[in-house]
Amino acid sequence: MVEFAEMFKDIDVNYCQYKPEIIQVERNGDLDRAKEQISSDFWLTKVSTELEKAKEILGKKFECNSYKLEDLIMSPKNYGRNYKECIGSQFQPCVGADGNVYVCTNHRGHKEYSYGNIAEKSFKQIWADLKTRSCVMNKINHKEKFKNCSQLCKPHESNKILWAIKENQNDKKFDEEMKLKSKQLKKKIIHHNFI
Repeated sequence: MVEFAEMFKDIDVNYCQYKPEIIQVERNGDLDRAKEQISSDFWLTKVSTELEKAKEILGKKFECNSYKLEDLIMSPKNYGRNYKECIGSQFQPCVGADGNVYVCTNHRGHKEYSYGNIAEKSFKQIWADLKTRSCVMNKINHKEKFKNCSQLCKPHESNKILWAIKENQNDKKFDEEMKLKSKQLKKKIIHHNFI
């Protein structure tokens, strides 16, 4: 990371992204524990140090949206998952190379997490099958309770905000706070593609 920071310090680059690796947990029947994501301690001791060095090198060019990293470090047991349901996956499914429509990228390749195959039905038909989708989501949310999900899943940030909205849908104060936070974030983010 520091080498890349050195390389970019003297050239006119709008932004460069570094993201924590999200290992797609490959499974052959049972969960392969040898392929689990790197421990939270690695991000705290190694990556944070490298980010500080990159900040020193890049100065004003450096921006770190470290919310996912913070969830790994501050919440090593549940990785910031204070939500009880994966709502975000319903906005960002994954169509695999095999034609299956999976609940998300983490579960692609594992048919028990597929809603159907686009070679057999249209995406519209698959998405309209709420019974199948509910069965898959019940397995993830209530039976497995995210145990087969990666630490930093793609819909994680969506899940956090959607769960908060669900839990506070009748709270006018929460609604006003979210509107204010949205305005503040729009002003703060320098590179709108860097999220």
